[in-house]
Amino acid sequence: MRFITLDKNKIVISIRYGTEGVCNEIISEHGELGQQMLEDGTFIDIEEDTNSNNEITMEDKINYIYYKLQGGIL
Repeated sequence: MRFITLDKNKIVISIRYGTEGVCNEIISEHGELGQQMLEDGTFIDIEEDTNSNNEITMEDKINYIYYKLQGGIL
């Protein structure tokens, strides 16, 4: 099965293949990294805002380490 994780803005931040979902993952055959999920479940490409603060948060670092250890980082 294919699992995705969304951030607070409903943007896909990880994709993982496995048999069980972990920690807020959604089963989905759609959605690529950086796409935003709409209310109807479809995904769209979003324009990158060059003026936004792209600082990596502690939550991002923890999620990266967790998924890296689980073998879920593609």
